[in-house]
Amino acid sequence: MCAVLAHELRSPLSVIQGYIRLLQRQRDAGHPEAAMLDAMLDATGRLTGIARQASDLGAWLTGPGAAPLPAHRVSEVAARLAGRFGADSPIAATVHPVSAAVGDQLLRCDPPALVDALSAVVNALHREAGGAPVEIALADPEATGAVTVRLQAHGQGHARPFSFERGGSGLALVTASHVLTAHGAIVEPAAGDDLTITFPHTGGIQ
Repeated sequence: MCAVLAHELRSPLSVIQGYIRLLQRQRDAGHPEAAMLDAMLDATGRLTGIARQASDLGAWLTGPGAAPLPAHRVSEVAARLAGRFGADSPIAATVHPVSAAVGDQLLRCDPPALVDALSAVVNALHREAGGAPVEIALADPEATGAVTVRLQAHGQGHARPFSFERGGSGLALVTASHVLTAHGAIVEPAAGDDLTITFPHTGGIQ
């Protein structure tokens, strides 16, 4: 369904973008319509990006997401997250080192897809908290083997509860919701700007 929708969107968008570029070539930079054409091309570019996200989600849900997920060490996921939010990242986020005990635990997951999903949530929290830094901690607070990812943004607190249906990020949060669900994750808003994502035994801990 996602792939079909993406294809049906991309085809007319390509035609529209082609005509916009043709009109741009016929007008110099100072033409009264130049700014409008730039805005139209930017808007169709965003729609093309959303179509690409839908296509990628469909491919994952019918591919890796539909098969039993392999086991990976939590330390691998933590390292990928730390790499995503390194010094060059536009998002101010810190991934705390995991303990040896937690790092050696196995999580049934698709590491690239899981890190993309967690990153989308971090980006949303960062934006909602007015650009405040986000702290990311992976732990097993109850010592039960259920890995918890705690996200804490040091902002002034959300005016509304976190929602995967919130706009402003294309399909990034929708995709994150599907990916986390496929991983058996339970997402729970905590106090202030905190969010806890737990991967229980039934959802993927081996």
